[in-house]
Amino acid sequence: MDRPRYFWIGIVLALSIAAACTIAAVSSNRRGGDSGLSPLLVTTESAPAQPPGIPIGLDYGDTLFGADSAKIDAGFADASAIGASWIRIDLPWDGVQPSWSQSTYDWSHFDALVKAAASRGLRVLATIVDPPVWARAAACKTDEACEPANPMAYAAFAALAAKRYAPVGVHDWEIWNEENLDGFATSAKPGAAYAALLADAYTALHAADPHALVMLGGLGMVQDEPARHWIGAYEFLTGVAAAGGLAYADAIGVHPYDWNDLPKNGAPFTMIDSSRQSLATVLRAYGHAAIPFWITETGAPTAGAGGVTDGPTGSGASHATLQWQATLAQDIVSTETADSRIEGLFWYTDTDLPNSGLYFGLRTADGTVKPVMAVLTAAIKSYRESVK
Repeated sequence: MDRPRYFWIGIVLALSIAAACTIAAVSSNRRGGDSGLSPLLVTTESAPAQPPGIPIGLDYGDTLFGADSAKIDAGFADASAIGASWIRIDLPWDGVQPSWSQSTYDWSHFDALVKAAASRGLRVLATIVDPPVWARAAACKTDEACEPANPMAYAAFAALAAKRYAPVGVHDWEIWNEENLDGFATSAKPGAAYAALLADAYTALHAADPHALVMLGGLGMVQDEPARHWIGAYEFLTGVAAAGGLAYADAIGVHPYDWNDLPKNGAPFTMIDSSRQSLATVLRAYGHAAIPFWITETGAPTAGAGGVTDGPTGSGASHATLQWQATLAQDIVSTETADSRIEGLFWYTDTDLPNSGLYFGLRTADGTVKPVMAVLTAAIKSYRESVK
């Protein structure tokens, strides 16, 4: 299909901004700042070798950015223990380039995560989120999840990240997180606004790293709920496609959560590629049927004191029992790895987060292992053996 006019304009402007950022970064480096172009002290020259089959990983969101080495090591040890070969972690733009400066960079927190992952042979899927205050849209300066005011500034930051981390094996990038929930839902034309961000980021990342995989950020697999500023995944992807955005996606991220049904019956899962109005039908309608899906988040919350007390199951349940969480994990691995359209699968998450009301972990907040951990480990091992 013909590329939209903003693509060609975007190439020129994105390269100009990237060049300007590089000049500013080098200047900053001469003043003692870290430009993002200095080398990492990691010996890995390429992405870690991977086991047979699709990528299977553990998702940590933003919980390890800025954590001490003991917490990082413990978290990544769990990924290794269950047989995951990937991790998904946030790269917060405002954590690297602070709100009070457009020419200061501190990559140390993400460096620590990349080094720790490399030491365990774990490949990194990085989700670029959270623009600094100066880079946010005017309507929501107080919200980290706010869309960037200028997609090309986001793209320039993404390019710096790719230049820094590609030499040590990081090539996989997710553009935003659940952009159909709040983030872009308040835009006048949310699908088009996100398509512009995706196009600029895709162009910049591929220019910085020819081996980059650029993924449409994980969609919340929901129906339209305007009162909550939620746009249905089908409707949002249709808007992105209509704006020409699918030309700039190497993969589509999805976040199916359903702890009341097994995947074969759960609407958030069937919406990917097996329901009448699935995301796959959007790809076919716009000439991009071959783009694969990655499940970059899925899981089920337990609940109660410490997140360990069994709760109700069945239609409309607010959480899963410990045993049902484990059953779901086993079925998700077996069902989704058998789907030829799914090329990546990440479980959310490693440890419960009581302060956020999130009990999706393999462990409780005090470190107690839930039954799901052993079951997920066995399911991943069984899958790996089946594809040898």
